[in-house]
Amino acid sequence: QLHKPAAEEAVALDPESAKAHLALAFIEMLNGWNWRKARALVDRTLELAPGDAEAMSMLAHLATITGKNSESIALAQRALDLDPLNAFTNFAFARSLGSNGRFGEMEMHSARAAEEMPQGRPRQTGLAFVRAAQGRLAESEAELDALKEKRAKHAPYQIAEVYAFRGEVDLAFEWIEKSYNWRDSGTVLVRCDHMLKNLHSNPRWEPFLRKMNLAADQLD
Repeated sequence: QLHKPAAEEAVALDPESAKAHLALAFIEMLNGWNWRKARALVDRTLELAPGDAEAMSMLAHLATITGKNSESIALAQRALDLDPLNAFTNFAFARSLGSNGRFGEMEMHSARAAEEMPQGRPRQTGLAFVRAAQGRLAESEAELDALKEKRAKHAPYQIAEVYAFRGEVDLAFEWIEKSYNWRDSGTVLVRCDHMLKNLHSNPRWEPFLRKMNLAADQLD
């Protein structure tokens, strides 16, 4: 469980600590769903540590969350330039590409992430999307089964994405509710996630956005 008071105390004790600001930004984004405050904290992190690849990757996530998909690609590319061998920066870039429908490039960066975390969710999630987009549904199902078997409790949002992308709407909503209840960090991307577009016309969609503080009037 992310502990906000401890992170706030760390910032107060050391206002020049980039790590403390970034930790609090993660909490505001992943647990508080306070997008403006998270952005301000990441901006401060980058003032203190201009070459921080994780902070740049977080900016890419925030850009996607708030509907700036093109900006998210540019920011994720900058993070990758800062640390091209980092599994997280490759995975973040792969997700930005996927959110913009660029699945061919997504496959390459999912594979790079898998080199560092070969058994982790980046590989299964990325390849499940790519294989579905390529019409290789049996392979997509195999990757999704592997993800559910090994990481279901830790990756409900990613599982929901795959189901939504494949048009399996009821299963997608089942897993996206699990994502909300289990506080999966990926859930913050729900509003602007290209992979969830098959859910947008469903009457369950707008109420879910409001629960996430991501309805249009909540972003003004």
